[in-house]
Amino acid sequence: MFYYLWKKNTLKKFSTLRDKIIALRKKTKLLTEEQLQKKFAYYRQRVRRMPKKGREKSLDKYLVPVFALVREVIKRKTGLFLFPTQIFGGIVLHYGNIAQMNTGEGKTLTAFLPICLNALLGRTVFVITVNEYLAQRDWSLAKPILDFFQISSGVNLTNISTEEKKRLYNDCTVIYTTGSELGFDYLRNNLVTNIEDKKKQDYYYAIADEIDSLFIDECTNPLIISQRVQGENVISPAEYQLATKLANALVEKKDYKVDQKEREVWLTQKGIKKCDKFWQIDNLFAFKNHRYNFLLHNALKVKHFYFKGIDYIADREEQKLVLIDALTGRLVPNRVYSSGIHQAIESKENLPVSIKSKTIATITYQNFFRLFDKLSGMTGTAASEADEFRQVYGMEVIAIPPYRKLIRQDRNDLVFWDKKSKYDYIIKLIKKNQKTVRQPILIGSPSVEVSEHLSSLLKKENIPHNLLNAVNHKQEAEIIAKAGQIGTITISTNMAGRGTDIILDLEFLLFNLKFVAEKLRDIDTDEAKKVREKINEFLKWCSEHKEETKKVREKINEFLRDLRGKKYTKKVQVVIDKFVKGLGVLGIERNTTRRADNQLRGRAGRQGDSGESQFFVSLEDEMLKNFGVKEQVGKFFNQKQLKELFHKPLSGKIFNYLISEPQETLRNVHASNRQYHLNYDLLINRQRQFIYNYRDKLLKTDDLTKIIKKKSSAKKGEIVSIEQEYLKARLVKEIDNFWSEYLESLNKIRTLVNVRAYLPQEPQEAFFWETINSFQQGFRQLSSRLGDIAYQ
Repeated sequence: MFYYLWKKNTLKKFSTLRDKIIALRKKTKLLTEEQLQKKFAYYRQRVRRMPKKGREKSLDKYLVPVFALVREVIKRKTGLFLFPTQIFGGIVLHYGNIAQMNTGEGKTLTAFLPICLNALLGRTVFVITVNEYLAQRDWSLAKPILDFFQISSGVNLTNISTEEKKRLYNDCTVIYTTGSELGFDYLRNNLVTNIEDKKKQDYYYAIADEIDSLFIDECTNPLIISQRVQGENVISPAEYQLATKLANALVEKKDYKVDQKEREVWLTQKGIKKCDKFWQIDNLFAFKNHRYNFLLHNALKVKHFYFKGIDYIADREEQKLVLIDALTGRLVPNRVYSSGIHQAIESKENLPVSIKSKTIATITYQNFFRLFDKLSGMTGTAASEADEFRQVYGMEVIAIPPYRKLIRQDRNDLVFWDKKSKYDYIIKLIKKNQKTVRQPILIGSPSVEVSEHLSSLLKKENIPHNLLNAVNHKQEAEIIAKAGQIGTITISTNMAGRGTDIILDLEFLLFNLKFVAEKLRDIDTDEAKKVREKINEFLKWCSEHKEETKKVREKINEFLRDLRGKKYTKKVQVVIDKFVKGLGVLGIERNTTRRADNQLRGRAGRQGDSGESQFFVSLEDEMLKNFGVKEQVGKFFNQKQLKELFHKPLSGKIFNYLISEPQETLRNVHASNRQYHLNYDLLINRQRQFIYNYRDKLLKTDDLTKIIKKKSSAKKGEIVSIEQEYLKARLVKEIDNFWSEYLESLNKIRTLVNVRAYLPQEPQEAFFWETINSFQQGFRQLSSRLGDIAYQ
């Protein structure tokens, strides 16, 4: 009840603010550019004169006039006028919440409003995108507006130099970046050995585009900086290759068993004997032979659970392994598998095996973004995770209705018995489309492997198409630009699900209107004749003004909205509903999350356009196979009944449930997993902050005796008389070595507390106490070592 009242009052407050901003348009449009700049400078001056404690709060007072100024400047610089829904979205973002806005609603421009308002403080505002291409694109769009208001800005890319990064962080108020690069910069900043090399760290405000991708899907993936391990315990590449050879020689079910659902393998007695003989050892499970057990276990896991084209690609040119993000389908070159899995895959794919490294700095997205004073974000699909956003990040998800009514048709899934019948149906559907309406179609695939398979089927049928996946990602911009053209078939992994906007081609829109007019000829009524004449008259106007592309596009959109908005008799209505087309979205399989499905659907029907979406599911699809759906259906029907039941694809709400239940189960599993990781990481985060603060104090101090205490008060001693900066570098290296060794020990502690099931505590509670004791003991030893180095 309390939450309902809070939300009602908040929305009412935001609506009032929006209306006030819109009302100021009459005044702001009369101002010259110089007057707009002076007003903004005046508000900046007023805010910065406020006491430091009240500055952030004072921004609320200037929200209405500043938003009105920014809205006007956006109109003058880009020619685009922000809709009331975008203004509302900007208010939601400023107050530290998540604006859920559909595709094509202008989220990029919406962010300019809170960016400019919060820039008044002079503190850093970060705009976080899902990849560097979007960071560069969005910054290029924002730069004219930011420059107009004299707000310094830049884009943070992986390939810029250390000096450029330092300049960027120290001089820029607004920084466009990816989440990973920002996180790695934080870790690198806390590894410097000279205070002058440290960049400004002002984590005031972050606006995350596609926030659910970063804060939910990616949040448990740790950002890790590592270095090579040296010593006799390092496993050599030859040992990984021997383990791969043994894994390939073992026979499933005879030598070992596989549990696909739990993603686990274990050896049979026969398999254990084979391994002992291969390694020439007495007992594979003896402690002295643990490395052989470790190597074989990983080799079997990568054989059955990690697949080329789904989880990674083998880059033969660069001779390295590149992982594929399971949710976006994009390559993630900086990510590696831990616990020897990465090296096992390299061996499996005959790539040079990299030497296992040790972690020297790490942080999860969950804890990194908690460093910010204020967070907000935008996405089209956050409602299903609203509780998690509220509990973990303290942000509310506020759904903003589209400016124009969404008229996309989301059809029920079509369910097939096997993959062959599903693919046959899809090919038949595409062939029919190419001969009739020539609708542009985006086909969404859950993996590189599935997209490549469908592409090969289309090639056999000589159907032209474009393929976009992690293998040919370099052509992404070009492929997406063509995806809205007449008759274009685009097959894509989830790469096309985020940050992309597919615009329908003018040629297709005109062809579609002609096609509808032709279909109306078959209806012998006065109403059909009037509608047909109206379409033909409009097409004639378009032909006369074909040089004015922008104007023609605007008029076509208006005409289509008018055409679809009217009520007709049944026969005419059927033609309008069936043949007035937009982008068609076909899903080859359901994704593991409903959000990923909705992101794919969201490519169609932007800004009130026509569009349709449909998923094609077979009971042999990977997700349903893991949940045994096909076997469950087979228990209720005999072969004859099944053949009769699936003689054509099944559709309806009851069959949608077949899909939604496994998705919901997986959603809950993933949510529990994220909470599990967060609980473990919270304590480590406190320790990380302690170490980094201690490190900073040491680098900043002019008097080391205030920080480094003597080992014993009985002994006299003075700070070693060597160059101070060199001594500080030695001391912080010692701190870094301690932290690295401590991070390595955490995995052992976590494994230990899970094995010790007989303890009265829960594993997380046991981990808590074990970790505290380990850290305190280690830090006492570190303090002693620092004293030995610093004092004679």
